[in-house]
Amino acid sequence: HTVDGVLICRGVTGIGKGLLVAALFSIAGQTLRPTRPFAFLPAASAGVSAAAFLAAPYFVGRFGAQGIFALMAGLALIGLLWLPWLPQGRVSPVPAQRYGFAISGTGIAVIAAFFLFWTAHEVIWTFAERLGVRVGLDLPTIGKVLAASALAAVAGPVLAHTLDLKYGVLRPLVFAIVVVGFSGLALSQTHVGGVYVVSVLIFSILTLFATPYFQGLLSAA
Repeated sequence: HTVDGVLICRGVTGIGKGLLVAALFSIAGQTLRPTRPFAFLPAASAGVSAAAFLAAPYFVGRFGAQGIFALMAGLALIGLLWLPWLPQGRVSPVPAQRYGFAISGTGIAVIAAFFLFWTAHEVIWTFAERLGVRVGLDLPTIGKVLAASALAAVAGPVLAHTLDLKYGVLRPLVFAIVVVGFSGLALSQTHVGGVYVVSVLIFSILTLFATPYFQGLLSAA
């Protein structure tokens, strides 16, 4: 019931999530066509997020704000159901010479671009609810819009998985970054509910469309 307790729990959650994501990304990055497994991961995440958005009003109404945290904890614990399919013994290590701390100039550029891309995404997404209130939408409607955008966002990585490298990497990335930039600008400036809804959908879809291409570049850097 204290801010310090929330911060500590958030920090511990972040450590656990970081370890899990690092393990998943290291596996995907070693595949021959990393764009495709990197596309599958955000698609699965977007599907779970959409379900959580839809369930959130029920949990808040029945259990209060604590219901949201219980919902998130429950979703994390569901992952334990997959433990029987994970390797039970030690995984054979990859030869050490494949790893190192040296990062090429290209790798640094990709990391910087990806960092800026997701920073912009998180800033806009943090204020998505307030932006919805500004255009005159009520909270239940905003929740439905965000849930719909999370569900629609699955189309982004699905499209990336389908296209793979048909158009290379740079062209899909430039297209996505430009469209995400304009949709984010529209979200920050509009006072029209319809523009807000369309911009949120486009913003969500194209963000997850670009992400597998960024991660594919990073795995090869």
